[in-house]
Amino acid sequence: MALALTAVEAIGPYLFKLNKELLDLGALEMDPVLEYLVCDILKCDDTVTFINEKGVSRKFKINREENLLEGRGIKGFFAPYDAEHLFAAIDAEEGIRISGNPPATAEMLRPLDIQPQHLEKTRKVLSSMLGLRSANEKWFFLYQEAMSFLNDPEDDKLLCLPFLRDLDIYNYQVRTARAVIKRFRGRVLLCDEVGLGKTVEAGMAMTEYIIRGLVKRILILVPPSLVEQWSAEMKHKFNQNFLKYDDAAFKSMGDGAWLRYPKVIASISTAKRQGNREWSG
Repeated sequence: MALALTAVEAIGPYLFKLNKELLDLGALEMDPVLEYLVCDILKCDDTVTFINEKGVSRKFKINREENLLEGRGIKGFFAPYDAEHLFAAIDAEEGIRISGNPPATAEMLRPLDIQPQHLEKTRKVLSSMLGLRSANEKWFFLYQEAMSFLNDPEDDKLLCLPFLRDLDIYNYQVRTARAVIKRFRGRVLLCDEVGLGKTVEAGMAMTEYIIRGLVKRILILVPPSLVEQWSAEMKHKFNQNFLKYDDAAFKSMGDGAWLRYPKVIASISTAKRQGNREWSG
C-alpha cells in the first residue's frame, strides 16, 4: 500500500454505506465514497488498512475489477456495526479509521428533561436516528417506535375518520386501513371481493398518510373507464383534489406536469406510454 498523504495527518470524516451482503463470502463492496478514499485519496496499490474505534486494524486486498475489499477477518471486522453508514477518516500514517455513531446514552438524554416512563422509548428512537438508517422502510420503523409513546389505546385510532363524507364505514375496512399503515407500511395489494370497498380502504389509507404528513406526492393509476369515478370519489368522499392527466392544466405543462402536480389521476395505459413511463414511474 502506498500512502500519498505526507503533509496532512488526517482527512475526514467521510460517510460511506456499509453493504454487508458479501461479508459471508469474505468481501465488502465499496460504495463510491469508500472507493474514492481508497483509490483516489490514499491511492492504494493492492491493499488498504482499516482501524476501528478499539484500535483493531485489519489489512484487506483491493479487487479493482469487482470493486471489492477482500480478506480474512473482514466479516468479523465490519459485521458488528449495526448502522447502515459508517464514518471514515484518512490517517496518513495508518490508513482508514472507521467509526459508527454510538447508541443514545443516559448522558445524552439527561438534558432533554424526559419523563421517566418515556426514557427507554426515547433512547430507542434516538438510537435509530443516530444509526443513520435512511432507507424509507427504516423511517417507518422509526415512526412506529415514536408512536409507542402513546399510552392510550384510543389514540391508535385512524385520524382520517372524522374527515370522510357520505361513507358507511365498516370495521373490516378500518382494520384494513390500519394494517396498510402499521403492518405493511404502505406496500400492500388490496384483494377483497368485488363490492367490499377496496376504493374506500385505499382512500382511507391514503388520507391517513396525508394527515400524518407521511406522503407528499400521490399518483393514482386506474383503468381508463374509472378515471372519472376515482376523481369524483376522491374529491367528494375524501376531500382530496386530484388533477386528471387529460385536464387542460395538466396538458399545458407537458412532461413536467408529472412532477409539477402532487396529486394526479391517470389511466394505466397512459402512464405506460413511452413518453410518460419515465415521468410517472
